[in-house]
Amino acid sequence: MIRPDRTTQTLERGLDLLLAFSEAQPTLSVAELAEVSGLPLSTTYRLVQTLDARGFVCPCGGGRFRLGPSVLRLLRAARPDAADSLGGAALPVLRDVSLATGETSLLTIINEAYAVCVESVPSPQQVRLSFQRGRVLPLWAGASAKVLLAYTTTEVRARALALPGAPADRALLAAQLGAILTSGYASTLGEVDAGVRAIAVPVLSDAGVLLAGISVAGPCERMPESRTDAITTILRAAAARLAAAIAVYLR
Repeated sequence: MIRPDRTTQTLERGLDLLLAFSEAQPTLSVAELAEVSGLPLSTTYRLVQTLDARGFVCPCGGGRFRLGPSVLRLLRAARPDAADSLGGAALPVLRDVSLATGETSLLTIINEAYAVCVESVPSPQQVRLSFQRGRVLPLWAGASAKVLLAYTTTEVRARALALPGAPADRALLAAQLGAILTSGYASTLGEVDAGVRAIAVPVLSDAGVLLAGISVAGPCERMPESRTDAITTILRAAAARLAAAIAVYLR
């Protein structure tokens, strides 16, 4: 009889912890995970730390954890048409956002340490911006990327900030990300394209997992700061619709 080695046993235990999460139990504490898996509390805690570091679980407050973005990344790898299908599911929502705001709307996701535009709908106005599908930006560049950076895991954030050209003033960036988490939206002016203002909000699952980001971008003359609240309200409603659409798609 072949006995599993220690590495195999550790892998099996980690997978058992991930499988403990479900639609009925989207968040679990370390104590609950230990009870479900039958593992000692100390062992469960070490495994959860590792899963957190790799983005497979994320803390969600109150000592509880939920599945992290690495799970969604694996799903996209298992279903290589995920980005196209995700963009297709988002198109009706993006069209409504562009009509309501008069500006270009975008859907972005995290790929490795970058933000990728998987779908966009141009402004209905004559002067419009060009944000093509597949456009890749570092996670610190512009509202559509920064909103992802604010809500992603510490590991993804560390990888993004290790890339060449990352902001040198980490204290300023940390303050910006904290403000995004507090307000629930990101707003930038001219960070990627001169004279362009962008506003973005996260698309979160019912369990609080970051799924994507939705944003609006336009010339600063048409998007003064006085429009921020109105556009943010439109984006938050759209994010809720997108989360529901993505949830159906992921089933």
